[in-house]
Amino acid sequence: MTVQWKPLALTPAMVRLIGSIDEFKGRWNTLCALPPGQLNQIRREAVLQAAAATSRLEGRPVDVETLRGLMGQATKAGSDHSAAAMAAAYGRTLDTVHALHGELEPTLHNVVELQRLLCAGTGVTNPGLTRQGAEELEAILLEIQSDLQEPSHHPLISIPLFNLRLLSLHSFPTGNGRLARILTTLLMLRSGYGSAACAALEVAVETHRARVHRSLRRAQTTGALNDWMLTSLQCLADQRATAERYLETAHRREPLPPLSEALIRVAATGEGLSIKRAVETTGANRNTVKVHVRRLVQTGRLIQHGRGRATWYVLPEGNTDGVIPAA
Repeated sequence: MTVQWKPLALTPAMVRLIGSIDEFKGRWNTLCALPPGQLNQIRREAVLQAAAATSRLEGRPVDVETLRGLMGQATKAGSDHSAAAMAAAYGRTLDTVHALHGELEPTLHNVVELQRLLCAGTGVTNPGLTRQGAEELEAILLEIQSDLQEPSHHPLISIPLFNLRLLSLHSFPTGNGRLARILTTLLMLRSGYGSAACAALEVAVETHRARVHRSLRRAQTTGALNDWMLTSLQCLADQRATAERYLETAHRREPLPPLSEALIRVAATGEGLSIKRAVETTGANRNTVKVHVRRLVQTGRLIQHGRGRATWYVLPEGNTDGVIPAA
C-alpha cells in the first residue's frame, strides 16, 4: 500500500505520554532489582498474557492455563491449525525476543526468522516474501535501524511510525499484526525500555482495539499520523503502567533491610521523615540513609515532598501504619 504520509504534529497529550514512559525507564534499574526467579516469573506471566490476548484479538480465544501447558511442550511439526497452537507459537516467539533481544537486530533475515517462528508448529504455510516485498521490508528496517541510532530521533516516535509502515506494507500473506506487535516489543527492548518484557502490550492493544483499528484506517487512507501516534503511545503507556504495578507489588512482597523498615516506622508516626530526623532516630550514616530513602521512594513505599534541605517524606496516602499492601 502506497500512502503519502503527512507531517506529524506532536501534541501536549503525546508529550505527556512520552514523558510518563521515559520517567519509568529512568526508574527501571531500581524496580527490576528483584531476585532473578521473581523477575523471570513476571516476564513469564507477561508472555502468557500476551499470547492469550493475541488469541482474543484474532477471535479465537485461548485461556492462559491452556497456554501454560502448551508452551512447556516442544514444538511439533504438523498441521495443527488450532487457535491454541497459533497462540502458543506466538508465546514462544515472544519468549525468544525477550531472551535474545540484545542480539536480534531488526534485519530482514531476523524478521523473516521471527515470522517463521510465528508459524512453527501451527500448520500454517509461510510462503515467505516476494522480491518486491523483501525490498520494501528491508527499506523500512534499514530506516528504523538508522533512526534508533540517531540521538535526535526519539524511539517512542520512531517505533510507532515504523509499526504503521510495516502494517501498511502487508509483507506476508498472514500474521502481519502478530509480527508488528512482536517487533514493537523487540524495538522497545533494544531501545532500553526493559519494562516491555514485564507486561503484555497485546493486552493494551486489545483494550483499545476499536481505537487502534480506526486510527490505522485513517492513517492508511488519509496519511494523517496524529491519531495513530497518540493511540500507539497510549498503548505503550498502558503497558508501562501495568509493568510498574507488577514490579511495585513484587517489591512490596520482598522483605526490607532493617534500616529501611526503621525508616518506614519513623514515617508512620505522621510527623514526616527528613534525612536529618532519620539519621538522629536510627543512628545510621547519613549517606546510607539517603540510599535507603531513595530506594523507598523509587519503589513507592515513601512519597517525597519539597526540594533540597526542605525535603521530607511521608507514607503513601491511606497508609498510616507503615505496612504496604502486597496487592
